[in-house]
Amino acid sequence: MGKKKGKFKEMLIRLHYKYSQNNRSVILANHIAEIIKNEFDSSQNIRILDFGCGDMYVAKCVHEIIPSTNWTGTDVRENWENEDLGYNYKKFENNILPFADNSFDVVLMNDVLHHIIDEEQALSVRECLRARKTIIIKDVFEKGYFSRFILILMDIIGNWAYNVRIPKHYFSEKIFSIL
Repeated sequence: MGKKKGKFKEMLIRLHYKYSQNNRSVILANHIAEIIKNEFDSSQNIRILDFGCGDMYVAKCVHEIIPSTNWTGTDVRENWENEDLGYNYKKFENNILPFADNSFDVVLMNDVLHHIIDEEQALSVRECLRARKTIIIKDVFEKGYFSRFILILMDIIGNWAYNVRIPKHYFSEKIFSIL
């Protein structure tokens, strides 16, 4: 059973990259780059923390648009410390970022909050606020049964193979605005 599960996860990863991840990341990177350009002088070094960075593909895409960005990623995943992501990486542990206050110009939280257990969301956001001058949060909203089904399917295809927790619920716009 273990080999079948491993092959299924590998297939999901390939499908995700082929049909979703790369295209979606480029679109997101363009939007994120516009926000950064509007807030910062892109001729200056811009220090960015990618909180919940995954494979840092979005960071790589933004860096291609704005070469003055200097990226550091953090995530809970253990083995990314040993992979060459092309940027600095620090493991996120115990709800504490291993950085001094205002170490970054920007903290990016891209589709990460819905994976964090409710009581840890506030701690994670507080840590990100401590480490930055500006924070960019992008996440998904559940607008009904059908959207919830689509979001769960997207999370299974995009995250389950990496052992990322699949949430039982997603944000409504009302709950997200409270956060």
